[in-house]
Amino acid sequence: MIWVSPLIRLELNDKRDELLRYFKAYKKSTTQNEKEKHFALLLEREKVLDKLKTVLRNAEEEIDLVSSQKALLQAIPLTARAFGKETIRQLKARIIIEGIMDEKLLREAFEEYFPKLILDLRHVAKSHSHYLIIDYHQVMMATSPEPSLGKLPYLWTDTVGFAEILQENFEDLWQTCRPKPIETTT
Repeated sequence: MIWVSPLIRLELNDKRDELLRYFKAYKKSTTQNEKEKHFALLLEREKVLDKLKTVLRNAEEEIDLVSSQKALLQAIPLTARAFGKETIRQLKARIIIEGIMDEKLLREAFEEYFPKLILDLRHVAKSHSHYLIIDYHQVMMATSPEPSLGKLPYLWTDTVGFAEILQENFEDLWQTCRPKPIETTT
């Protein structure tokens, strides 16, 4: 057995107690955070719009969105009306449009209703789902491949694991999609 002076022993005991208090506090805060995570299936149009308004109002950095142009053009004025005279603060918005994209039309719609958004638009031929990610930790996801805001249920969650999966999916899709729309000939 190693001899340790009483002063060093007292110091070690204090450090041990401090470390134990830290881990107990950390475990408690982690448990509380996990209890605060939510899932909600939003069935009614007003609830979808209210939740959309809330997450957009509380957004601080970035919005990532995968949608069809048709669904997005329907959602922009509805969401803007829900905001009333309020506006979304300046945020970065990366948007992937599934299917046909008219970049000029989309930019005009965003400029009219949400002028502070910093848009980055890309195009992809097909996406497996439509969803919105707010600041990497909240998600609203359509429950149908052809969503129409308020006509079909949406899933909302702030569960980190679910948001991380969709964020990774978004990043993969973002890297593979086209920065400019496909030119079509008529």
